[in-house]
Amino acid sequence: MIIAKDKAEESDKLKSAFLSNMSHEIRTPMNAIIGFSEFLLNPELSKDKLDRYVQIINASSQQLLSVINDIIDISKIEAGQFSVDLELVNINKLMDELFVTYKKLVDLKKLRLTYSSDSPNKLIQVKTDGNRIKQVICNLLNNAIKFTKEGEIQFGYTIHGNFIEFYVKDSGVGIAPENQSLIFQRFRQVEATNKQINEGNGLGLSISKALVEKLGGTISVNSEPGKGSSFVFTIPYEKEAAMTTVTSTIPSESESYNWDKKTILIVEDEVYNHSFIKELLSESNVSILHAWDGKQAVELVKKHPEISLVLMDLKMPVMNGYDAMKLIKQIKPNLTIVAQTAYAESDSKQKAMNSGFDNYLVKPIDRVLLMEVINGYLSEN
Repeated sequence: MIIAKDKAEESDKLKSAFLSNMSHEIRTPMNAIIGFSEFLLNPELSKDKLDRYVQIINASSQQLLSVINDIIDISKIEAGQFSVDLELVNINKLMDELFVTYKKLVDLKKLRLTYSSDSPNKLIQVKTDGNRIKQVICNLLNNAIKFTKEGEIQFGYTIHGNFIEFYVKDSGVGIAPENQSLIFQRFRQVEATNKQINEGNGLGLSISKALVEKLGGTISVNSEPGKGSSFVFTIPYEKEAAMTTVTSTIPSESESYNWDKKTILIVEDEVYNHSFIKELLSESNVSILHAWDGKQAVELVKKHPEISLVLMDLKMPVMNGYDAMKLIKQIKPNLTIVAQTAYAESDSKQKAMNSGFDNYLVKPIDRVLLMEVINGYLSEN
């Protein structure tokens, strides 16, 4: 009873500390987002400052999204509802995308970022959950950025027989040997020194451990105080999956598209989400129609046979996206309808695809991915 009582009290203290840290972790990026957004209203702002402020807003937004994802994931783990979505994943493409994203964040802190691929010119495909792999690497890179004040951050992968080994190395503060198992426990953080408050919510590494183990691998750390840390995790790998030689390219954010004489219907009840997509498509010469709900979308499809593609929100008033999609498919069975939603669970994607949607995008929408998806369909017609 005494042991159980001590454990319960320790758990309460950990959760109280977690809630306190969570408040800090949410308010910190929000402060930057709100503050630097207000600076953008200055008509005399220089181009250099404008670019830097936008970078800070973007980085802070990604930080806030990471916190929200951690809260959702730890809730699923606690409830025993944690799942993975297995599919063939192009590892080199995934890693290239991560390099592009994190190069911007590392540049803000005046650090160096290097990426190494074991087989850069081969199609390395693995049947796994690509989003979960990306999430683990993001967690490790985020930690490396937080705890590295100067020097270099390295990440990449190597192939060892029947498994792939991913790694993230930094030249940061390091972790004492007695704390290296502690950091993988939920709500746990290594106590800060010099009266500094550690950043983070104490969930990232515990979630990463659960993810890697769910995928059939292991995760470990090798670190020394003052000399940096090296995190390594593995996933199973079937050699037969890697056969075709390809050229691995880093995705371009500046690629232009010309969809002249094409029409896209945006079905979205949130005005800012609609404005974002409309602005994103503005340079592609595409004609745009807008519906505030599913019922309006059905009526517009009836009136405008020239519609080439529909971007359909799932949760809307009057008529939701599922019902609207089914009615539209009855009118025009071959019309491409892409679901866009804030529901990010793997079963939500499966439900949407099984119900008849042609593709599925999760909010916040990745603008590069959105343009690639749209182009894939419009270029076929």
